Amino acid sequence: MENVLSLKQRYNSCTSCGICEVICPQKCIHLELNQDAFFTPVLNTNKCIACGLCTKVCFKGVDLSSKSEGKTLEDCTVYSAIHKDKEELNLVSSGGVASEFAKLCFEDGYNVLGAVMDIKRGYSEHIVVKDKNDLNRIKGSKYVQSNIMKAFEKLDKNKKTLIIGLPCQIYGIRKYIQYFQMEDQFVLVDLFCRGTTSINLFQKYKEYLVSYHGLKSIKKVNFRSKVKGWHKFSLVATDEADTTYENTVYDDLFYSFYLKNTCFKESCYSCAFRHDRVFSDIRLGDFWGEKYYDHDEGVSIVAIYSQSGEEIWNKVRERFVVEENEPSELKRSQRFNKFPVPEFRNELLKALSSDEKLEDIHKRFGIDKMGFYREKNN
Repeated sequence: MENVLSLKQRYNSCTSCGICEVICPQKCIHLELNQDAFFTPVLNTNKCIACGLCTKVCFKGVDLSSKSEGKTLEDCTVYSAIHKDKEELNLVSSGGVASEFAKLCFEDGYNVLGAVMDIKRGYSEHIVVKDKNDLNRIKGSKYVQSNIMKAFEKLDKNKKTLIIGLPCQIYGIRKYIQYFQMEDQFVLVDLFCRGTTSINLFQKYKEYLVSYHGLKSIKKVNFRSKVKGWHKFSLVATDEADTTYENTVYDDLFYSFYLKNTCFKESCYSCAFRHDRVFSDIRLGDFWGEKYYDHDEGVSIVAIYSQSGEEIWNKVRERFVVEENEPSELKRSQRFNKFPVPEFRNELLKALSSDEKLEDIHKRFGIDKMGFYREKNN
């Protein structure tokens, strides 16, 4: 019973990676949305045999400062990458590297896992790519939680696999494939991540677009449109009648909540995977900072952490304008400090699950008056 109690104690700091659900031999753990609209593991104690496998793969049972666990952030080779195809560059969030990895691996017969947005349910889900249409669906950023493990369980175990996910998700998958000695079959790619918000924020945001901006049934959301450039990216939403809402990162209501870290999952505020340890073969993100401040079409930062990562990168790098950089550029480009938990977070989460309108919540909590991390490259 000790393992069961240990799992219960981990729930508050759970990252929702979901690997405990997959590794459980009794299938007595599954992810559910809790009252604050975060994915949380739920344990059926009647079926649990206290085998301890879930605790073996959970990050809370691991000393992440140990040199045997993952890599340090700067233990890598760093490149900048700008896609040579201007049309493709315009369709992606930054420099276009993730989509080229997916395309290459799919054509080489790999399983490819990437996230697609589910507008109705308000979160994203990973899929196993089946065709070129799916390759297009997994392009672009989604600033909402993703459920990755349903797709992970559907993998063809006889094929090699590329997985693109968040650092916490990739950690769970790394521990799983290490346990079953399957690492040679996988290439794991994660993303520089700020955090994931309550799903209720996006659900409220949809209602706001309908009531305040006149959209009807929303069919598509682009969180990182370059319609006004890469640095001043825009959120663009389109409904069934092709009515479009568009606003920049500085003026959009969703981003007002997101960039001020108001309603992240609890584990996001002190995430060890954002600033301490890396378990992927490759980490991707935007190459923010002064170095590419005058470039406004999108630049990817590519950090390589393993030989398998280097091998797949070498297969696509000719499609990009590439420059090698010092690993210290990672900390100039990205933010790695811990975020303070807002004092009003719990009350805000309650408001997001109520009938109160998003614009009223925004005003009541003074979100517009909060400062947030802003570099001139944003």
